[in-house]
Amino acid sequence: MTGASTPRGPTERELLKLGHENFIEAFRRVARVLPSGRIEEDRDCVCIASGLAGPEFNPVFLSPTASDPFRSIRAASGFMERAGVPAWRLVVLSGRGSDASGAARSAGLVPRRTLPGMLLCPIPPAVRPTPPELRVVLATDRELWGTMVRVGLVGFGGEAPEDVDTILPYPGHATARGYVAYWGDRPVGTSLAIDHAGIAGVYFVSALPEARRRGVGAAVTLRAAVDGLAAGCRASYLQSSEMGFNLYRTLGYRHLATYQEWTSAPEP
Repeated sequence: MTGASTPRGPTERELLKLGHENFIEAFRRVARVLPSGRIEEDRDCVCIASGLAGPEFNPVFLSPTASDPFRSIRAASGFMERAGVPAWRLVVLSGRGSDASGAARSAGLVPRRTLPGMLLCPIPPAVRPTPPELRVVLATDRELWGTMVRVGLVGFGGEAPEDVDTILPYPGHATARGYVAYWGDRPVGTSLAIDHAGIAGVYFVSALPEARRRGVGAAVTLRAAVDGLAAGCRASYLQSSEMGFNLYRTLGYRHLATYQEWTSAPEP
């Protein structure tokens, strides 16, 4: 008599695929809550025009196994033109399928950067201790949500408009979890979590310049991941900046993928 077999958990490759789906879904959700947001997709390409200025908010995700990258990129360019988007970015998960670089260059796109895709699995059951002056708060009302958007934009070196609903509207709280880190009474950092496909995607991780290297980034990242575990997520996934790469590795995130980006116009 044999015992029942233990169900097999997802492999890293399967988790990476789910993490990539989470990455795309994060931008879909932004576009869905913005009045000018538009989405067009097929099996080879997902085009997302948020209605916000700049390539960061207007991505085109090209499948690494796209049957005709040239055709897909031409179609994406036409979509962005119809949506009135002057600057957008092409995002391709490297290392699988055909090379999209030739198609990107032929369309006049400019290489932008590479982004590491990083996976945390398993998610720790609790957030590690933080400095006693530091606390992380879930943005459960419009005021806290607005604080999150403003602090996050400033942390990324941008400017925070008076009406933050033009960037990330409060209705977004219904499909995302926003966090604000406070040092004492002052908001100093942010993160945003998207639970999708069994993955806690972590985005919008920022800290004000004067609060960096004090545990803020670690605190907001882990809080977003651990809350995802409580919501039933298997793993956490994020795309790292150059500045955050070593921090995420110390938290247990592993570099499993690399994204190549091109942009439709040189950035200032």
